[in-house]
Amino acid sequence: TWESPDKVKPTGPQSIIDLCIKNKMKDVYVNETNFSGFIDAYKQCDKYKLNLHWGLKLILCDDAAKKDEESLKSEHKVIVWMTSSEGYKPLIKLYSKAATDYFYYVPRMDCKTLAEMWDKNLAISVPFFDSFLHKNTLSFSQIVPSWGNLRPTFFVEDLHELPFTPLIKKAVEQHCAANKYDIVPTHSIYYPDKSSFKSYMVFRAINNRSTFSKPELEHMSSPTFCWERYKEWWDGENL
Repeated sequence: TWESPDKVKPTGPQSIIDLCIKNKMKDVYVNETNFSGFIDAYKQCDKYKLNLHWGLKLILCDDAAKKDEESLKSEHKVIVWMTSSEGYKPLIKLYSKAATDYFYYVPRMDCKTLAEMWDKNLAISVPFFDSFLHKNTLSFSQIVPSWGNLRPTFFVEDLHELPFTPLIKKAVEQHCAANKYDIVPTHSIYYPDKSSFKSYMVFRAINNRSTFSKPELEHMSSPTFCWERYKEWWDGENL
C-alpha cells in the first residue's frame, strides 16, 4: 500500500513508503495494470521526497482490432513508463484506447497503434516474465513484435532461482545482441520478506479465484519476489 509509515499496522499490508524510508531509497519504480493507485502514489512520494517512476503494464497483440483466439495467442506484456510529468496525458490516452476500443477480456494494444500514439515523454521496456521471448521460449509461440520507431529496453531477472530462468535469460541476451537493444537487471518485489510469501500467495489466490494449494499463478513458485532477496544480492555485491 501507499500508507504513511505511521498508519501501517504490524498485521496489515506493508507500506511501500515505509520500505523506501527504512532502506534509504530515493527512487521508486512501480508498474501497474491501471491508474487506480497513481494519485496515492504521487501524493505520498511527493510528501516524503521520493522520486516516483510510474509505468503502465500493457498487453500487446498482433492486431488489437481482431478479437479472436488467434489474437489471444499473440498477447505479450510490455511496460510503458512516464519519463517526466509531461508523460501523464499521453499515457492516459494509451490506456483509454486499450481499455475502450481494443478491450477484449482485458485492456490491450498493438505495436502499430502504440507507435502511432507514441510521445517523447514515454519509454518502453519488456519485462522478463510474460514477455514475447518468455512465451516463445516456454510455450513454443512465434510472436514477433513490429516495434517500428520504438526502442524497448529489456529486463532480466535472475535472482529467483527458477528452473526456466536461464532459458529466458539466454533468449533475451541473444535477441538484444542481434538487435542492439539495452538490457537492465531488475528484480520484481511484491512483499517485504520471504516469510510473507504464504500470505501474498493466499491474497493472489483469492483474487484469482483459486486456492493456495493450487493457485494457478505462473512463476510464483519461489519466495524470492521480495525486498529481502534483493537486499541479500545488493549486500553481497557491495561487501
